Amino acid sequence: MKLILLTLLLFSTLFASGASVFTVEGRQIQMNGEPFHIKGICYNAAPIGETGTKPPYGDYYTDNYLSLTERDAENLRTMGANVQRSYGWIPGENHKRYLDRAYNHGEQPVYMFINRWIDPHTDWGDAKAVERHVQDWVSIAEETKDHPAIIGYLLGNEHNNEGGNGANPLFWQAMETIAAAVKAIAPDKLVSVPITDRIDEVTLFDDTLKSIDFWAIQVYRSTTFGTFFDEYETASSKPVVLTEYGYDAFDNNTGAEYPDNAAYTADVVVDMIREIDKNKDVCGGGCIFEYKDEWWKSKGKIDEQDQGGFPADGMPDKVLNEEWWGIFSVAKQENLPDALNPRQLYFRLRELWAAE
Repeated sequence: MKLILLTLLLFSTLFASGASVFTVEGRQIQMNGEPFHIKGICYNAAPIGETGTKPPYGDYYTDNYLSLTERDAENLRTMGANVQRSYGWIPGENHKRYLDRAYNHGEQPVYMFINRWIDPHTDWGDAKAVERHVQDWVSIAEETKDHPAIIGYLLGNEHNNEGGNGANPLFWQAMETIAAAVKAIAPDKLVSVPITDRIDEVTLFDDTLKSIDFWAIQVYRSTTFGTFFDEYETASSKPVVLTEYGYDAFDNNTGAEYPDNAAYTADVVVDMIREIDKNKDVCGGGCIFEYKDEWWKSKGKIDEQDQGGFPADGMPDKVLNEEWWGIFSVAKQENLPDALNPRQLYFRLRELWAAE
């Protein structure tokens, strides 16, 4: 009885102090012992003319950029998002004020998945090379594990899709080594490895990645997920989180943005959200790609918006237009942050998510 009372006291004290304990029970993600469904948005604050491949390498979460990101925090809350996914994080930098603002004293907090690039061309058989990745992630976990705004850590991004990694057992063992080190430091946070839509790799290496809490898969099949959830259900007993999904706002058939402020894109993404909600028995939610357009992502000038992309037969217009995925479009403003113009999806998310 004393042990039970002490345990209850520990948890009540922990939760009262603002701690955020994220765990997985079966296929369900939980926060502080209650079901938690991820209504997430992929977020990169890079202004027009900057890229994710040069300093600050996507890490816009330090004090240097607080004025740039302030309006975004409120926009995420207004849309009803409860999670944001980052695309850059430098160990040793001070991110506390950004995280404090995201947590917002527990009032409509927007929890954060910390993401950091991992070189896909690492020699996965080189123990020293793998250990360098481990130390980067251990540093990040040590610095952030006690902050209530953190939901967890996403190791790399789609690096299964390069250099033959997806079929290489050494790659998956390296991911397990990193994940295990992070979980040892931050057992109350979630850990996963974002991969491309390769359920065959999930089937082959599910037993290898014992330290990940869920499979993080990025799905761009068409205007629907099709048979994805049925396929996944037989591949792993872990939950799946769609760490990227969505639909771009540019119609390659007409060479212009979809009419009525990309209303078609909003319809497609809202239907995808409903698919995710119908599959809560296997899916813990997802992160819409993405918060705002990024003009540096396809060939052309980084300060001009190009219609380039890459072929995608499953899409109605057969192309994924890289610079047109934003819930907000962007425009240049002299000596000011870029202007943000909400597309229809912004208003639909306010109706769908913020009303819940």
